[in-house]
Amino acid sequence: PMFTGGFADRYGYKKTLFFAVTMNIVGYVMMAYMTSYFGFFSGILVLATGTAFFKPALQGSLAASVSDKNSSLGWGIFYWVVNIGAVTAPQLAGAIRTVSWRYLFLASAAITALNYLMMLTFKDVPSGADKTLSPIKVFARTMRNILEPRLIAWLLIMSCFWLMMYQ
Repeated sequence: PMFTGGFADRYGYKKTLFFAVTMNIVGYVMMAYMTSYFGFFSGILVLATGTAFFKPALQGSLAASVSDKNSSLGWGIFYWVVNIGAVTAPQLAGAIRTVSWRYLFLASAAITALNYLMMLTFKDVPSGADKTLSPIKVFARTMRNILEPRLIAWLLIMSCFWLMMYQ
């Protein structure tokens, strides 16, 4: 997400979500049908790429849609839904996996496809980003921002926090 957030701002959150969901579905289907190590690993890479575009587009869309009055409710609902998924998905996946790994990946693709229905319910929110930049310029700007000393310091501090938490 650190590298893909600029693309979500540049091309629009809804378009980026559509791209991300499509990539995730393709990745799950690849994982369901690939029989070689490299084929399965390619599916994982496609899935990871889709997920890297999903999070900044979803959070950017939410951030642009809430106001000062309803932001705590909006973010609260967002994380509530994330946590419900984190609790229920392992049980569902465990049950489907006992039948077949292929069915698990296909079920994951089908559940991910439900995001298309959700995308029909909202219109894109403008990000305010420069819409004239080429993909290469967006990436270059992202890399320049990532190398900002304040961000690097924050990433180091947060990395140490998570490292200590998991010890």
